[in-house]
Amino acid sequence: MLCPVCNSPLDGASQACPQCSRASVDPSTSALSPTLDGKAVASILLGFLSIVPLSIFAGIPAVVLGHLSRASVRRSQGRLKGSGLALAGLIMGYVSVVLLPLLLLTVTAIPHVFGGRIAANEARALNTLRSINYAATTYHVEHNTYPPNLQELGSASLFPLDNEVTSFGTQSGYRFTYKPSSLGSGYVLRADPMSLTTGQRHFYSDASGIIRFENGKPAGSASLDIAP
Repeated sequence: MLCPVCNSPLDGASQACPQCSRASVDPSTSALSPTLDGKAVASILLGFLSIVPLSIFAGIPAVVLGHLSRASVRRSQGRLKGSGLALAGLIMGYVSVVLLPLLLLTVTAIPHVFGGRIAANEARALNTLRSINYAATTYHVEHNTYPPNLQELGSASLFPLDNEVTSFGTQSGYRFTYKPSSLGSGYVLRADPMSLTTGQRHFYSDASGIIRFENGKPAGSASLDIAP
């Protein structure tokens, strides 16, 4: 039999290890089921928390405990288990420590890398919103109601509108949504970027013709307005 601490050979009659002086394991208990290493459980729990809620604040401890647990399981000669849990905690911890900061860096760099494209898309979206507002006002004068949808507005308006907008509701990375009121006495018009690389500002307008915006979230009637 080997010492569970230093792996030195033990005399079956001896109650202590001659090398490290630790008490030997009773052979009658050597067949007991291995116990789950607490560090393995802590590692996988911290790994789960590190994916989003706590990020690297839980990811680093998950990595440390994962390594410690796997080392303990290897040295335990079958008395401990949980190597798989520790490995899972390690993987999730490394994901949060390495990949999430890279993702944050990428999101931060987007305005610089795609700045020109974003500015051009936002400027075109503003011009399209003004065109829709003008066309909707003209439609209201002629029909005493606002159009039921952009398709109707595009086909009836004398003011030319982009066919991509009136048919599909999209243009240059922006999605346009138009919703009239139940009695046709007004409408709500929105233009939202389809991704972070196509636009940063979200726009809102209505029958007043005022265009409002928000950065990074949908705009509404209480958002800041854009000067004409």
